[in-house]
Amino acid sequence: MNSLASRLVATAAKMLLACSLISNSSALANHNLLPDEQLDIQRRTEAINKDPGNAAKYFSRGEALQYLDEHAQAIQDFSKAIKLAPSNSHSYYSRAYSYATLEKYQEALADLNWIIKKDPKNRPARNQIGVIYMAMGKVDDAIALYSLMLKENKHDTDSLANRAAAYERQKRYEDAVKDLDLAVVASPYETKFFRDRAEDLGKLKRWKEAIRDYSKAIEMDSENVGDFEHRAQARMLDGDPKNALVDYSQAIKMEPEFASAYLGRAQVYEKLGNVAKAREDRAIAAKLQQDKGKDK
Repeated sequence: MNSLASRLVATAAKMLLACSLISNSSALANHNLLPDEQLDIQRRTEAINKDPGNAAKYFSRGEALQYLDEHAQAIQDFSKAIKLAPSNSHSYYSRAYSYATLEKYQEALADLNWIIKKDPKNRPARNQIGVIYMAMGKVDDAIALYSLMLKENKHDTDSLANRAAAYERQKRYEDAVKDLDLAVVASPYETKFFRDRAEDLGKLKRWKEAIRDYSKAIEMDSENVGDFEHRAQARMLDGDPKNALVDYSQAIKMEPEFASAYLGRAQVYEKLGNVAKAREDRAIAAKLQQDKGKDK
């Protein structure tokens, strides 16, 4: 995967894999870290030293290391937990997550396939295999796997959302929207489905429908500043600069250092004929971007 497009696919798939694996295993669910995270690692190490034959102690330290993004060390602990308790699927799930985060996809696949060998209908593990396929650039294989799973259960929202993501990689936005239509019906309170569908509708230039979905997402989660910016963009493209101005202003109110929102609002002001305000917003955006560059 040397091209920029391939790297983007891998990054997006890795993020999806992380979210999915965490939601389907006990790893990180109850990490219970103390305020001093390193002290917590020390406490868990002491627990191991007192009871070195206890797989749960290694798993506990592994999940703490995972929380700190110390994935190589976490893998060592999950491997020890597996050696002591080889039938515990949670250790395989968690180790697969760390392997995938380190882009060791073959090792992650081996762990997930172990789970499937034990439980052939394990949907979470099969879903994650599809995500790893996407990270490896095997998008057709991912789509084939999700399609098979949806034949078994057409209401599986994880498979619908993941197949939609695979379709997006292939710029098959109509197909992605169809899957997200079904996901929204099956899980009408999942904000992410509305956001994802809005983005795909935007790719298809179906602005009014995209605005509808961003509005629904905002209704369910009014703290997400990105939804206001994206709805503003859709409103501008739909020929509604006045309401776009309202959304950009709300995004700036929520996040005063949001440079792209100032740039977007500057375009709206220009459209509305307010050149002075447009110039002012562009100056603010330039200053914010300059300051951000200095911080790097």
